Amino acid sequence: MSDHPSPNDPGQRSCQPCTVCCVALPMPAGHIGAECKEAGVPCPHMGTAGCRIYANRPEACRRFECAWLADQAWLVAWRPDRSGLLCLREWIVGTYRAAAVYELRAGALRSDTGRAILAELQRTCTVIAVTDVDGNRCNLTPGDSLSPPPPRRAA
Repeated sequence: MSDHPSPNDPGQRSCQPCTVCCVALPMPAGHIGAECKEAGVPCPHMGTAGCRIYANRPEACRRFECAWLADQAWLVAWRPDRSGLLCLREWIVGTYRAAAVYELRAGALRSDTGRAILAELQRTCTVIAVTDVDGNRCNLTPGDSLSPPPPRRAA
């Protein structure tokens, strides 16, 4: 499998088989079911190979785009389930692009892939909020050295 989308790809990526957002993100009641879905709890529509209702998924899921899904230039290796990082981007006040990066697996921020993702986000965003797997948080701006939160300390 290539790290880039196929040249024949019409420009539309699919989440499948990644289900990171289906577990990591909270959802208010009424968006995917009658009850709210807490962060860290799998979506009730999630199956062993991805979303069981992907073709007919709720509107909130259709509109959501992690950075990998939104940016065709991002490598397949940067997909959240492969990289261990969930990256979200949005415009703030219509002028400034910001990103939030959540480490899903210990060490993902310090991996070669993690460093490449952070470098790309620094190139394209004004500020990046980085949260490691233990909940430690730091902010990076374009001029900062690539220093994600410090490694975990042994208890």
